[in-house]
Amino acid sequence: IDEAMYFYRGFTFFYLGRFNQALIDFKYLINENQSKSIAYSLAGESFLRLNQKDSAIWYLNRAIEMQDCEPQSYITLASIYQENEKHSEALEIYKHALNLLNPYEELHQITSFNIGIIEQLIEKTEEAQMTFENHLATYPTDYEAFSRLIQIYTQKNEIDKYKPLRDSL
Repeated sequence: IDEAMYFYRGFTFFYLGRFNQALIDFKYLINENQSKSIAYSLAGESFLRLNQKDSAIWYLNRAIEMQDCEPQSYITLASIYQENEKHSEALEIYKHALNLLNPYEELHQITSFNIGIIEQLIEKTEEAQMTFENHLATYPTDYEAFSRLIQIYTQKNEIDKYKPLRDSL
């Protein structure tokens, strides 16, 4: 088979918003060669765009089990879990993705921030504080992270820590 033809045709359908047609090619590639994560990832992304989240989760989980999986698949899967309030699953996957990313990539910043958000939501205050402090050490102009850290310091009544942040804002 000419895998490239199916891949590029499926990829083209995907970017044209013709997700059902894209899925035909991605599923064909999966059936022919199950060792490439990109077909699983794109199938998962296609199902997500079709608002079929259970199928998206299934395909993205298969993708992240493979060595060649790109960090974006982890982040997409974690965001689905986060949206569905499956915080522990989202947190685990975001943390794994963070280790795959370069700290100066935008996806690293997004992932780091989302880890802090989830930790704050599930009331892991100490972990959230450390995550946002580390986040701001790398991304000192992320003002949304400033406000999150101020919330944590206020909650813990650590006025001496939140005042400098508040003044920076």
